[in-house]
Amino acid sequence: MRKNQSQKLELDRTQRDIPAFWVTVMIALIIIIIAFAPLTDVGIIGAIAITVFGFLFVTVASRIVGLVGSSSSPVSGMTIATLLIVTVIFRLTGLTGMTGMIASLTVGAIVCVALAVAGDISQDLKTGYLVGGTPWKQQVAMMIGVLVSGLVIGFILSVLNESYGLGSQELPAPKAVLMKLIVEGIMSNNLPWDLIFIGAASAVVFEFLGLNSLTVAVGIYLPIHVSTPIMIGGIVRWFVEWRSRKNPDLLKARVETGTLVASGLIAGESLIGVIIAILIWLNVPIPGNVFITNNWLPLVIFLLVVIMLTWITLKQKTVPAASSRREV
Repeated sequence: MRKNQSQKLELDRTQRDIPAFWVTVMIALIIIIIAFAPLTDVGIIGAIAITVFGFLFVTVASRIVGLVGSSSSPVSGMTIATLLIVTVIFRLTGLTGMTGMIASLTVGAIVCVALAVAGDISQDLKTGYLVGGTPWKQQVAMMIGVLVSGLVIGFILSVLNESYGLGSQELPAPKAVLMKLIVEGIMSNNLPWDLIFIGAASAVVFEFLGLNSLTVAVGIYLPIHVSTPIMIGGIVRWFVEWRSRKNPDLLKARVETGTLVASGLIAGESLIGVIIAILIWLNVPIPGNVFITNNWLPLVIFLLVVIMLTWITLKQKTVPAASSRREV
């Protein structure tokens, strides 16, 4: 009897979220602040748009990421859809010019962040469930993390813009450039809608054929020096899966190992880029020989990294034992 009660208490703990009342109150306060704060300057229409698109798209994004994974997050497509609709609404209501463009980008940015955070929370809560975490504790920690990261990211983006210039060759920022083109095109009434409809129709065709339209779209608008390493990474994964095809458990373990190593590479590259940007922003003298001007040496280093990633992944010979859930 006591054992059953203990199990029930544990189940209750793992199902305990922040009360819906307080979630609703916080959402209402945030929407009111967005509507009337001079810093955002989106007005009531923008706040309503954020509420509607945020509610609809966040639900979809969190569910897709929770079921499939972060690689299938529809942040890009939904952000572009939000920008298209909101910019048209602002233009029809008379909010045009630079003010209208800034308001449209602000709404799109808020919805974009909401989508990204929703996917992250979905993954975190899923992981917390697997390890026996308490949802409300995770949610509180996530709110603190969002507040802190929001303050830090604003500073980092400012440093990157001053050091490299967003949209420059050093920092292409293709998604930001795409958002800029959409907003400017709608506000100036010269957006090539025919190309957008062609792209939308092509996406429908790709999906009916069983192809991932998002992958095709990303490959088109990303610069070649960014999409090529992605393709090589895909080849590495295909090779690992081919070598491990006879043992499903070993295949899963190797894919997880490779994913962890690749995640570390992504994080390391981002951190190094930010560190260099901060040094440039602080006018710290950097010796010229730090930056390699010869293209062959970076290519050799890149190939060594690819070989290292493949070797570390294939070195996994055993399937790790499953860990039991514990209270967090």
